[in-house]
Amino acid sequence: MKTVQSYIIDLLFEQDCVVIPDFGGFIINSRSAGLDKMERFMSPPQKWLAFNELLKSDDGLLSSYISGCQKISREEAVVQIKKFVEQTRKSVKLNESVYIANLGTFTLNAEQKLQFQPDPKMNFLTESFGMDNIKLKYFTPLKLKKAKKFRL
Repeated sequence: MKTVQSYIIDLLFEQDCVVIPDFGGFIINSRSAGLDKMERFMSPPQKWLAFNELLKSDDGLLSSYISGCQKISREEAVVQIKKFVEQTRKSVKLNESVYIANLGTFTLNAEQKLQFQPDPKMNFLTESFGMDNIKLKYFTPLKLKKAKKFRL
């Protein structure tokens, strides 16, 4: 059986925002291909993840998706989500940081607010699947010899 986190990941490939009721929301942000001249690499376009703890209202997206995939009622899906939230909150308080595979790491700051660091290897842009950074080599332009002038 798939986990709640795997359903969240599935939805993030299709949606720009996935709210986990009473926990927070994951938001997709886009970045175009980039060029780092100092480090000499080019990165592919990317959709990366942010987290907003203030997004707590249940929009029904996650529970509907889980209930549809597992062929269970929405109420049963909501129970699974609540267990995920309780387990994650408890783990963050006990361990001070929790890594959720393919999403990122949750920690608590000094004010006991959730902080999120996305998994840097995860790219939610399907068009960039399999693309990695390209290391650039130094380029030295060729010097062309002057052509001799000739008359017709």
